[in-house]
Amino acid sequence: MDIGTFWNVIEAARAGAAETGKPFDEVLVEQLADRPQQEILEYAERFDELHDALYRWDVWAGCLPHRRRVLRRQFHGLPSWCDRFGPSVVPARGR
Repeated sequence: MDIGTFWNVIEAARAGAAETGKPFDEVLVEQLADRPQQEILEYAERFDELHDALYRWDVWAGCLPHRRRVLRRQFHGLPSWCDRFGPSVVPARGR
């Protein structure tokens, strides 16, 4: 799965969540469950690549100006924050 398809899956789940009122993660799981196993594995690989790209202190520090009060323990909330803003905040090597 290329990065464009990955973000299309995310956007489709986001739109589905807005349309149905269900939580984003539930809609994403439902949409992934309808895909072939190979695509699910490719999605997971891409997710892991982006996750690794986001768990760097330089990326986290770059997000500080966008958050009012960020504490060290909030580092684990960074991927969900980045997901909310989409590919524009993901490091270039993760795009």
